[in-house]
Amino acid sequence: MDVSANAVFQRHLNWLNSPDDYGGSRAFSHPHLFHNVANQLLELGLHNSSRKFYQALKQNPEEIDASLEVQIGRCFALEERHQDAEECFRAALQLDEGHIQARVELARIYEKMDEPEQAFAYSNEVMALKNLQNPKRLRKRRKTGHAKPPGQSEAKSWLILRSCSFNITTSDVSVIE
Repeated sequence: MDVSANAVFQRHLNWLNSPDDYGGSRAFSHPHLFHNVANQLLELGLHNSSRKFYQALKQNPEEIDASLEVQIGRCFALEERHQDAEECFRAALQLDEGHIQARVELARIYEKMDEPEQAFAYSNEVMALKNLQNPKRLRKRRKTGHAKPPGQSEAKSWLILRSCSFNITTSDVSVIE
C-alpha cells in the first residue's frame, strides 16, 4: 500500500472509530462496514485490531450471534489468549447449540492447551452433528470402505482423527474411553 492509500485507509478507520453525530458507536449505523474491516484486518494478520472491530459490534444487540463470538474467539486464539478464546467459543454455543464451527474451534483450542480429552470430545460432537446434517455422508463412507461400521470405537476414533487432523494417539483414545 503506498503512502497516500495508507493515509486514506487510516482516515476511514479513524472515522469508523469516532462517535457518530449523537455520541454513539458507528457500529449501530454501519455494522456491515465493521464486519468488512474486521474481516480484512484479520486476513492481514492484524488480530488485535480486527478483534476491536468485532467487539465494537457487540454493542449492537442485533449483531450479536454465534458467528460473531467465533470470530472474536479466533482473534484471541491467534493472539494465543486461549482462555479468552475458549470463553468466546462457549458463548457461541450458548447462542447456537448446533454451531459446528464453535465446536471445531474449541477442539483446536483444547489441543493447543494440551487437553486432548476435551479436544477429542468436541471432535466427536463435530462428527456427530455433521452426520446428523448429512446421514448420506456416513453411508457413502461405509460403502466405499473408508469407515468401519458404527459401534466400534476404532472406527469412531479413525473418523474423528482423519477429518480433524489432531495429534491424538491411540493411547490417548483408550484413556478417554
